[in-house]
Amino acid sequence: MPYVVVAVSNGAVRSSIAVAARTMGHQVLAVADAGELLAMVKDRPPDVLFLDPTLARLETVEPLRVMRLENRLVGVRIVLVDDRRSDGGAWSPLVRQLVDGVIESFRGPEVIKAIDAAIGLGKHNLATAGPPPPPPPASRLAGTPRFSAPPPPPAPADAGAPARPTVVLVEDLPQLRALLGIRLESEGWSVQWFDTAEAALKHVEAHGGEAVLSDINLPGMSGDQFVGLVRKRFPGVWCFLMTALPRDRWPRVPPSIRIFAKPLDLAAVVQALKEVRDFRASRAP
Repeated sequence: MPYVVVAVSNGAVRSSIAVAARTMGHQVLAVADAGELLAMVKDRPPDVLFLDPTLARLETVEPLRVMRLENRLVGVRIVLVDDRRSDGGAWSPLVRQLVDGVIESFRGPEVIKAIDAAIGLGKHNLATAGPPPPPPPASRLAGTPRFSAPPPPPAPADAGAPARPTVVLVEDLPQLRALLGIRLESEGWSVQWFDTAEAALKHVEAHGGEAVLSDINLPGMSGDQFVGLVRKRFPGVWCFLMTALPRDRWPRVPPSIRIFAKPLDLAAVVQALKEVRDFRASRAP
């Protein structure tokens, strides 16, 4: 018997999904708390998890993503519940990389279709098929990609809009990498995420970028070595460092390379990068 967990904050939506799942004969557990959800998923992974954007903050999404990468959520299908009243905010891009599908209508027949598709009983099997044909406006359930080191999804193309400036972000802690990347995406940057300086350097050499923000303590090449190479090879790229080291252990770098102490003042980081963007805009022809 398939096991369905409904993690939705809106009581009416939570109830409608749970009732529809129970009428199918599935075992259903409904929760409205992110901590309770994680504890339950760790104890017994469900076959289908309906996940609400208002619950899908970093402290929920990141553990779920790590469990999936560690193959502890094998077979679990995560369906994003989009009731159009919930605002996923800055976490929405990360959530949509984690989920296998999206549902926007919570009437019984639509919930049944979503569950059937998620567990492979419907004509759209998310485990093997690509995205299904366009569904009716009431709902959609389509496969979405998953990444081991999640880059934010590309913004919709807009021929009239200027290209977003790119910041190369290097941080080996997944939680901080995600938090910074999503915040900078929300501030108008295109963020390329990396957990090693070597991978980031290859990207800069191939694609360039407007700015680099790197941790100092990294596996392999250190952040100060990395930005030193970037400055030498690409003098037009602005470089910033961050570290939890005490100030007396900070590396010697040129005064133009600003170092941010951890825990980070996100507003200061955002402002520094805004100054880069404004400066480059003022020099544009």
